[in-house]
Amino acid sequence: MSSSILAGLDLHRALETGKIFVPGTWDSSQIRSSGYDIRVARDLMVLPGEDGRVGRVFREGEFHNAEVLLQPGQSAFFSSEEKLQLGWDLTGTIGAKFALSAKGLLLLTGMIVDPGYGLRRSTSGEWFSPGADRLRFIVANVGPATIVFRPGVDSLAAVQFTKIPTVPEQMRREVRSIGFDSLADSLLSEDRQNDAGLAFFRSVRDLRVNVEDIDARVTKAVSTVEDYDKRLDRIESATNTVVLFGVYLIAVTILGIVVGNFPSWMKAALEGDSVIGKISVIASGAVYAVAAIGGLIAVVVAVIKSRRR
Repeated sequence: MSSSILAGLDLHRALETGKIFVPGTWDSSQIRSSGYDIRVARDLMVLPGEDGRVGRVFREGEFHNAEVLLQPGQSAFFSSEEKLQLGWDLTGTIGAKFALSAKGLLLLTGMIVDPGYGLRRSTSGEWFSPGADRLRFIVANVGPATIVFRPGVDSLAAVQFTKIPTVPEQMRREVRSIGFDSLADSLLSEDRQNDAGLAFFRSVRDLRVNVEDIDARVTKAVSTVEDYDKRLDRIESATNTVVLFGVYLIAVTILGIVVGNFPSWMKAALEGDSVIGKISVIASGAVYAVAAIGGLIAVVVAVIKSRRR
């Protein structure tokens, strides 16, 4: 007998006859053309706390109906709302949903659901379903935005079932999943000495927080340096103004001396007998006057430019 994927009426028939899920735990709205969308359970979950580590643990029967917000860098442990009792002639293949992967959700789980998953052998050798086995999922948000889940409503993964030759009686074995408590303790423990499983994602999140803190400190330091630069510019501008004002006073003083004494110098030169002396006095006075006026103009222009800065 060859293998074939369950689809259409064959898939509906297998679901309705209880060959896949425990009756009452699956929803017809989750059926795909050739598969089934697994929902997030309302119990058997471990959610992260505010610091990204274990915050809330919901064991079987402890229902959480509110939305689950998985922040960037956070991880969680989910179970399927559906309970399995897979027939010996069926196997399942689990796959991530692209819509969630595109948001940055990393799904960690086994890919194969073995025939007989959810069945137990009684002491008399008969196979029965205790109606308790579920699929387990570890998820991590490695994207940039918060991912929201509604327990009991939103899909987490898809599973495709394949019809295979019935497993012979002598080859049948109980297929057990790792217990919830064991997974919660080993993968999501608050004990830093027991960092396993999801420690990498916690470390990445902690590293991101540290980098953001360092970035904030650097930004603050840069802002402080810029503030000091502005203060130094103001001090330099004020100092330059004082220096220029001093030069201005010297120039004005020289000009005053030249203007005040120039008439007497001229008179002395004109009354003297030396023509060269007369010309020298007149020229010197003119040079001093022009230099003083030019210096004064230069000081005024420099002061105006300094204030504009």
